[in-house]
Amino acid sequence: MRRVLVLAAGVAVVAAGATATVMAIPGSDPTPNVSAAADECTVEPGKLPPGRYEAPLAISRQVDGDRDAGPVVGKVHDEQVETGTMNLQLAVSRSQEIHGTWELESNLTSTITVQRNGEKWITPGVLQVAGGKVGGNATELHLTGGNGQVTHYPAAGVVSRYPIVAGVADYTPYLGKETIDVVVKLGDVSCDQISGEVSYPIGLSGNDKAPQPQPWTAPRTPAPCDEEPRIAITEKPNHADVVAATDFRKYALPNPIVGRVEFYPRFAIKWKTNPTTLAIERAGVSIPLTLIRPTWRLMPGAKISAEYTKAFDKIVNMVRVHEARHIADIERIARKWVCDTHGKSPTTADDMEQQLYCDIIRAARTFDRASGHLSIIVDEQKVPVDAIYKPETDESTLTSLKTPLGMCTE
Repeated sequence: MRRVLVLAAGVAVVAAGATATVMAIPGSDPTPNVSAAADECTVEPGKLPPGRYEAPLAISRQVDGDRDAGPVVGKVHDEQVETGTMNLQLAVSRSQEIHGTWELESNLTSTITVQRNGEKWITPGVLQVAGGKVGGNATELHLTGGNGQVTHYPAAGVVSRYPIVAGVADYTPYLGKETIDVVVKLGDVSCDQISGEVSYPIGLSGNDKAPQPQPWTAPRTPAPCDEEPRIAITEKPNHADVVAATDFRKYALPNPIVGRVEFYPRFAIKWKTNPTTLAIERAGVSIPLTLIRPTWRLMPGAKISAEYTKAFDKIVNMVRVHEARHIADIERIARKWVCDTHGKSPTTADDMEQQLYCDIIRAARTFDRASGHLSIIVDEQKVPVDAIYKPETDESTLTSLKTPLGMCTE
């Protein structure tokens, strides 16, 4: 099947342990314009009101068509049904810089009907994209990039998956690649919300279809300032190339803590001050994160059942969304801290840096105490078949209270 389109982290501060899909907006370059007040809003032609916009998009659609599958099979009728959710989040500065992220997770059902005898082949599947980027203007947004995969689970036969890396879907068996470009055409713009249509081609093998628009409306949240901290995520996965079912646990889950987010050394912070008052007008903050989580790949010739494959995918996804929550908490706290430094002296802001680290650590510990320990369930062959998250009760696996500037208090 051919298919177009499938979020996201020394003294090490570790957020151990994995939520509903959460997204993090990447940092924007500093600009000289700072919002005067959080609730200021004027709708101007060709511009979006500064602020943040976030809303999920429910996907429910079907596409079908006829094609010739060659001399052996003959003419077939393709039908693909998709249901799922796209999460789209963006920030707009007063200078009209647009930054954001998007991700998608949906279920697919493909039915191929052989027209000469009515025989049907039904293949369920899952489509995932995380970490896509948002750019554009007040008329049209473009959702590009993102990493993920399309996975098909046939009722009988070999599970197949096609990787999506940096916005390019690689359909290796068909020697074809597709570049993701999801278009959002904006219509109504107000101080309360923006709305428009999201379109991307879902396509069938040999039968590309025009994009099917889905309506989307996102409320506007005013922001105390238009700065975004820079969140730079480096992934260091525990990766498993799976030939035998036991390979997944051996290589993807080698440690008791299967996922964590680390930051080290200190965050990079640069102040821009007013030449007259010497008060901070801009705070450039870069936060390097290392994300450690399990990943896996089904190797050619592997004899892995669809049940095992689904279980491995579920475990990997549970860790991914849990760590995404930690990253989102870091971003939320850093964004507030950046805006809180405005109007302060650099000395006062320097004294506030320890507060930033400690607030991040407390948020990680609070989340993991509520839901932070992944418990793997295995079968008699010691192969993982399921997993559940439990509250973390082991102090040694909670995020350390130590920071590059000293210790935090609970």
